[in-house]
Amino acid sequence: MDSRSFYGKRGLRTRLPPEDKSDDSCLSDSEDDDVVPYHHTQARVSSSSSEDEDEDAVDEPSASRKRAVRWKKTGCQEQREVPPWESALPEADTVRAPIEYFKDFFDDNFMDHIVEQSNVFAMQKNPNKGLALSRDELDQFLGTVTFMSICRLPRSRLYWAAESRVPTVADTMSRDRWEAIKANLHFNNNDDMSPPNDPHKDRLFKVRPVIDFLLPKFQGIPKTQALCVDEQMVPFKGRSSLKQYIPSKPHKWGYKVFLLCDPQGMVHSFEIYTGRIDAVPGEPDIGASGNIVLKLSQNIQPGLNHLLFCDNWFTSLKLFSSLSKKDVHCLGTVHANRLQGCPLPSDASLKKKGRGSFEEFETVVDATKLIALKWYDNRAVTTLSTFAGAEPVTSVGRWERSKKMTVQVECPSAVSIYNKFMGGVDQLDALIAYYRIHVRSKKFYLKIFFHFVDMVVVAWLLYRRDCDAVGVPTKQQMDLLKFKFYIATWEGIPCSVFYAETAPPRILNDVLDLVDAGGSRPPTLAILPRADNFAAIVTDEESGDENDTDMARLPGSVLRAEIVGLDNASSDDDEGEPAKKVAKFSANWDKRDLKTKLPQSEWLAEEQDESFLTPADAFEKFFDDGRHRASREGN
Repeated sequence: MDSRSFYGKRGLRTRLPPEDKSDDSCLSDSEDDDVVPYHHTQARVSSSSSEDEDEDAVDEPSASRKRAVRWKKTGCQEQREVPPWESALPEADTVRAPIEYFKDFFDDNFMDHIVEQSNVFAMQKNPNKGLALSRDELDQFLGTVTFMSICRLPRSRLYWAAESRVPTVADTMSRDRWEAIKANLHFNNNDDMSPPNDPHKDRLFKVRPVIDFLLPKFQGIPKTQALCVDEQMVPFKGRSSLKQYIPSKPHKWGYKVFLLCDPQGMVHSFEIYTGRIDAVPGEPDIGASGNIVLKLSQNIQPGLNHLLFCDNWFTSLKLFSSLSKKDVHCLGTVHANRLQGCPLPSDASLKKKGRGSFEEFETVVDATKLIALKWYDNRAVTTLSTFAGAEPVTSVGRWERSKKMTVQVECPSAVSIYNKFMGGVDQLDALIAYYRIHVRSKKFYLKIFFHFVDMVVVAWLLYRRDCDAVGVPTKQQMDLLKFKFYIATWEGIPCSVFYAETAPPRILNDVLDLVDAGGSRPPTLAILPRADNFAAIVTDEESGDENDTDMARLPGSVLRAEIVGLDNASSDDDEGEPAKKVAKFSANWDKRDLKTKLPQSEWLAEEQDESFLTPADAFEKFFDDGRHRASREGN
């Protein structure tokens, strides 16, 4: 018996193509937007309706049906040039101080707002115990946090612990005060927060003022011709409804941020993902992946022939045709199932032709010419562009495992251009990862705020851009480490904490007394690290080795001390006389270190002054005098 007759014949479901307006506003890494079958056949529904009525229903044109896209294979002979840029970057006249670049983003109004809201939040928690945070203390807090990103310890309390004390942090602010500021750091008034059951609740309410302050600053940075869109992860593994998981990222868990950058990593716009991406007002709804690109590119001035690059999660026919109307030319990798009806060759057929084989197709969508290209290297890569195709073809070196040698492989122009300009967000991630702030917190808004503080690398990129415009050689430009040191210094950490021009430590005077007395070295003695950051001297029992040398060099110390045995022979007058020892102090001082700790005007003047003597030089001269005095007394 037919099962359909037994259970009742069911009508076949008809799957209609989606409407032009998509209700897809939720983001998923695996979704494919704008994927519509090229050949669409509608199944007839078994019902009591007449056959003629069914035919009329099929033949009737539907407003939601998409027009078929027709692709044409090209001969890959057309030379396509990159559209010329119709603008230029403003030229800088001078190079400003690092703190001025930082203040372009964290200005006085922003800092005063943080001070005000932090004090309000502290009073809301406990009216009897206010925070009384001042602007200077907030500067010191950010300075210590910036310094902690350079000199990392596993826990923040270790910067104040006796066994691992870091004077740069501990002498600037007490531990309890630092933790109190961190616990009460706030950016918005909780009294203005929407109730939890509000469907229009802002999930980024606690960090919204930070976004409102910083987003216009990033959008106002002058743009280069080439721009790219990609996603970034703010590392976080705690509990949070905003946490996302992207297995392809180095940090798989965290908060997702969409960025518009240039190839060097300069941020021009950002959007923190909260679970939904709605359509941009005044723009077509083309799905979540396309809507976010339209939102990030809102501040791109049309008519300047900007180039926009994106990966296969964002690329679609509708997105590129929409941006092309604003004279924004696009190039990106694309999923093959987003190219509606494009007869791309299979991976197997291209593999038979060998590495470097490719085929090119073109079509027109909404009066926009689109070029699809599939290239086979060690695997197949498909690109979609409005300005780049196969020509001009270049060659790239690839390692051939079977021949055990490097061979030249043909590379289409679209692939070469994409590889050159696409990695801006990855470059930014790499710069942030060098000295990332690792202050632990369960509050999501603090993690996001510290991530924006990490974006100080954008200020460093602006500094580098100005240096190049003025003509400062690359070797004379500050690297990122030195740039962050300057910002940490100016953000409240006194310069005197970084270096101490004080008298020799007590342990050095003890060694000098030993030299003057001509006695033997004392038994094993270990000195804990000193707060003034000078090296301690460690001695051990007499080994009898003529070239015996003991050295103590502590992390962060600028001086190195040595105990050198000069005469192990016994005296003829007194055979039982212990061997005479003298101490020699060896300085390991680099004036470049001094330059990083003094204003430029001071160390330039000191270099011109021949009488300038560093503390290390003074100590070495001090011990040399003691050595000669001990030698004369011994003779």
